[in-house]
Amino acid sequence: MLFVPGLTVDRARDTYRGESKTDARDARVIADQARIRSELSELRAGEQELAELQLLLARRRDLIIDQGRTITRLREVLLSLFPALERALDLNSKGPLILLTHYQTPARLRRAGHERVGSYLRSRSVKGSASVAHKALAAARSQSVSLPAQEVASRIVAELAAEVLSLKERIESIDEEIGQRFFALPGARVLISLPGMGPISSGPSSWSALATSLLSRAPIGSPPPRVLSRRPVTPARG
Repeated sequence: MLFVPGLTVDRARDTYRGESKTDARDARVIADQARIRSELSELRAGEQELAELQLLLARRRDLIIDQGRTITRLREVLLSLFPALERALDLNSKGPLILLTHYQTPARLRRAGHERVGSYLRSRSVKGSASVAHKALAAARSQSVSLPAQEVASRIVAELAAEVLSLKERIESIDEEIGQRFFALPGARVLISLPGMGPISSGPSSWSALATSLLSRAPIGSPPPRVLSRRPVTPARG
């Protein structure tokens, strides 16, 4: 099986007579290009599955970078608005983020009270809702002054918290898809059960090398073969 790039097909299509674009015409163009071009890459068995996993893992890295950047910005804005709360909460956890989508200022937390804040968190299935509510109210009682630009900062905090929650959901979704694709590969469960391979809980980031080994029969730890693209991939930092 050969891989014919879409750009090659688009350029070659203009040299054929007939309609601008039909399935039959595209099939003829692709067949002709596969026959006359000697530089086309050959797709071996398993390379498509590996390419799909690599794309998903690259997308996961992008989402994690976006999540880290957004959390950093959230910390900065919250620190300018409500320093005590920024110190009290773990902004990598869902519970505090859910709290911040609704409560951003000391005055609003004090008005709501522990019971109402706790009820809000419990209704959204926050684990340890009582603890999160207690920390938030303690922080609210420790800060009695309103800092500049409170209204605008409150809105930005709520927006950023919602963005981080959305990114977390997207990462969880892509993790699930990566896991399903990896464990659908022949021999995946046997491979991870071998001594030294580590537990399944090691997560999606470790599955790329294992998938490469399964599909290319390369030793564990070998760099994945290039598939579908001739462009070098620059690894994400962090």
